[in-house]
Amino acid sequence: MNVPKPSAENTQHPFLKPDLIGKVNAVATISLTGVARDGGKSEFSDLFVEAKYKGKTYTLGLKYDTPNHVRLVDKFGTNTDKWKGNIRVEVLRHMKKNYLAIMD
Repeated sequence: MNVPKPSAENTQHPFLKPDLIGKVNAVATISLTGVARDGGKSEFSDLFVEAKYKGKTYTLGLKYDTPNHVRLVDKFGTNTDKWKGNIRVEVLRHMKKNYLAIMD
């Protein structure tokens, strides 16, 4: 059986996880590329945003109406095509799990 080749818009980069940045309170600068797609039926993310870190491309998952989402909208506006540029993220801990918090 042959399966179709994945289209470019269906390919997903690995997720940008806190472990890639470092331990709790570690801060890093990542670069958003302006590429985003709807999270579809994902229970964890409403929106997937493409980001670059240390020369590699990753997917940053976001839930709507969270502090991370609000900070990106405040900085870049509601059009995700304009979400291009550097942002700082910090590794924080909540309920025994590390997560990435967008600082600016």
